Amino acid sequence: MTQLKGKVVIVTGGSEGIGFGIVQKLTMEGARVVFCSRSAEKGAKALQQLAELGLEADYLQADVGVRERAESVVATTIERYGRVDGLVNNAQAEWKWVPVEDKTEDAYDKALSSGFHASRWLMNAVFPHYRDQGGGRVINFGSRRAVYGAKLSAEYNSTKEAIRGLTLSAAREWGRHNITVNVICPACESAATVEYMKNNPEMAARTLLAIPMRRLGKAVEDLGALVASLLTEDARFITGQTFFADGGLHLKRPE
Repeated sequence: MTQLKGKVVIVTGGSEGIGFGIVQKLTMEGARVVFCSRSAEKGAKALQQLAELGLEADYLQADVGVRERAESVVATTIERYGRVDGLVNNAQAEWKWVPVEDKTEDAYDKALSSGFHASRWLMNAVFPHYRDQGGGRVINFGSRRAVYGAKLSAEYNSTKEAIRGLTLSAAREWGRHNITVNVICPACESAATVEYMKNNPEMAARTLLAIPMRRLGKAVEDLGALVASLLTEDARFITGQTFFADGGLHLKRPE
């Protein structure tokens, strides 16, 4: 399948987990993908895994939580390929499970810089190119936990809802330039999730029972497929939307 043939797409946080699943799917669909992460070691491993699958993408080592590095990802992509058609803002630092009153300034700073500010810097960097070429796509990542205010993750929740607010504002302001901006709230398998569920079987069982489809999403087949579809011409009139790609888990409010 080559529904994205000729498209150039940037994916942040693309060396593992959901991000890597998205990179795989987009390359399978014919896109030229430029993905980045903070760890060069993880990036090299991802490139090797792609090669073993017969896939090819470009990797840039970059901490997009630093403005200059975020902007350099866009600049380098355009220097190499002359354009960029899609931006997938997936990068986000991990958080600690502690109450609101125990959250540190550093925790909020890391969450916001890696998620909200990184998304904002990258969006602003692609905007003039999208405007001048007649359009483009932005796909950001939010969280069901943030939408419903789950416990013990205030810095993460705050960041993800800030990203959702940014998404809606950009969708309203940039629509006249044929730029679509949407946000995805996922529930997806990753190495960390699988390990956590293995070590916490009772919690895993409750989580799966709360999902109407009784399973977590697959990074390539479910999340990657949704991202790919939003980058195609078939999705050119879809903007300002929040997609809960979670098998219906959002229908149950988190405790």
